[in-house]
Amino acid sequence: MKLSFYLRLSKKNITTSGKTFGPYVFASSLSIMMYIIIHTLSKQNGFVARIAALSSLMYTGVYIVGFFSCIFIFYGNKFLIKKRMKEVGLYMLLGLEKKHIAGVLFFEFLACYFLSLFFGAIGSMLFGKLCFLILFKVSGIPSKINYSLSFSFLKPASIVFFCFFTINYLYNLKKISLLNPIQLLAEAKSGEKRSKYLRLKTFLAILFIGSGYTLSVLSLNPIAALKTFLPAVLLVIAGTFFFFESITIFILNKMKKRKSYYRPAKFISVSGMIYRMGQHAKGLASICILL
Repeated sequence: MKLSFYLRLSKKNITTSGKTFGPYVFASSLSIMMYIIIHTLSKQNGFVARIAALSSLMYTGVYIVGFFSCIFIFYGNKFLIKKRMKEVGLYMLLGLEKKHIAGVLFFEFLACYFLSLFFGAIGSMLFGKLCFLILFKVSGIPSKINYSLSFSFLKPASIVFFCFFTINYLYNLKKISLLNPIQLLAEAKSGEKRSKYLRLKTFLAILFIGSGYTLSVLSLNPIAALKTFLPAVLLVIAGTFFFFESITIFILNKMKKRKSYYRPAKFISVSGMIYRMGQHAKGLASICILL
């Protein structure tokens, strides 16, 4: 097929499905904006020269924001592709092959990436100076430091988030390749699948959260605390996601084995909780991490 066909179809999909693509692009733009702002603040010469600890903390924040953004964008992509399964199934029934759909998804992926990068860069220019002034006020640096923003700070963000979007694109291709048109048409209305490896995820949740808080408690020296801050935060973030995805469902499944589960009130409440936790576990974990 001609390149113009892919371009027209991808453009039509994005414009007509604005309610689906809009929140995804907004969330991705917000993540890119946060990453650029944190990365810019970590490179300010004034902080490096006067407060080495603050500069190290901001540099650690770059990895934390990147790690969290990867999970956040992947969760948003799963919601996006689930909503579009019926559309993809119709395309296949109309005669499009999976390689043609892969081409359309590729140009949609590029459009979402560049739109997110554009709005993220605009947001960093609008709110970067404000974040710098707030940090300047909180840190109490006596001398004046000029805030500098250049397009060179856009390069690491573009590379990092291009990798994130590429992972999402490959995930979408794998999901579509495993289903036939009939399954794609029914996928949007299907419920959440049961989470696999609950025991392993439960063990990892306890291990990660316990290790993260242990590192934070044992690091009494401020200098040593800065070195263990990054691994401690990453462990707690990973453990929180595993906690909501596994431990809560694991406990609810244990409640199902009790005889009292078959009472009408308990049966409805426990079954509803299992479904909702399987569907919204990552979203609840993201809210807890942000708070």
